[in-house]
Amino acid sequence: MACLALVACGASGKSGSSVRGAVKRAAVHQKAKSGPVIDADMVSAVPNGKGTSPLEVKFALRQHPMTGHPVQLDLTFIPSIGLDRIAVSFLAEDGLVMRDGSHMPLTEHLEAGVPISHSLTFIPQRDGIFYVSATVLMDWGDESVARTYTIPVLAGVGTSGQDSAPELSSAAARVLPSTAEETAAR
Repeated sequence: MACLALVACGASGKSGSSVRGAVKRAAVHQKAKSGPVIDADMVSAVPNGKGTSPLEVKFALRQHPMTGHPVQLDLTFIPSIGLDRIAVSFLAEDGLVMRDGSHMPLTEHLEAGVPISHSLTFIPQRDGIFYVSATVLMDWGDESVARTYTIPVLAGVGTSGQDSAPELSSAAARVLPSTAEETAAR
């Protein structure tokens, strides 16, 4: 409160909108300091289906996936509303073998904006573009929703530079639409 009072007092020569902006920035800064921090290197997983989801899923690979070597995938689940519970299971596409973390324990009483973390480990069996799917069951109030999120994984050198392009799965086409269009054009 003292910080907000100093901002307001120091802004006596400024317009009202400048003061409101300073107060808002101070409040956002204070909130960010008090809550868990989300890794800036994380990117959003692609939700399958239409409509919005009350849960954002972010992920980061901690090293480049290489054939035959374990890879850690860190995930963060961020609810936009309070959720009663979520249950998450993971499925790796053929070419990736799950080693650890294929199921996330049932999590209850999630607060809006408070991230929940989980890690899983997989081993690529060959070079290529693969997908890990996270199926999330969410309950809040009288609502129950299931959403699947797609996480792309480029293992080794990806696809080789062969003359014929490999067919893309429907999940790949959703994640990489420009690649699907290029493949169809060939």
